[in-house]
Amino acid sequence: LQMTTEQKLSIKITPETDAGFRVTVYDQDRVRTEAKASANDGAIVRLNWTAPADQEMVYILVEPYGSPDKRSANKYDIDLKVE
Repeated sequence: LQMTTEQKLSIKITPETDAGFRVTVYDQDRVRTEAKASANDGAIVRLNWTAPADQEMVYILVEPYGSPDKRSANKYDIDLKVE
């Protein structure tokens, strides 16, 4: 995902089950810039990040988070916006 200076990235992860998720944003140099996790199992995760400079590539990682018995592959919906 390419972004320009001051563009805003909004991510919403909605689990289909009571699983938890963590979403992490990395900049073009693969430096972790922002991360947020479910407050509890099944909770929606919302993350917003504004690019401080032009980004050739922004990486987004979504991974299971929370109870060990719920960390297997789980389905989720993702809503991604760049403004």
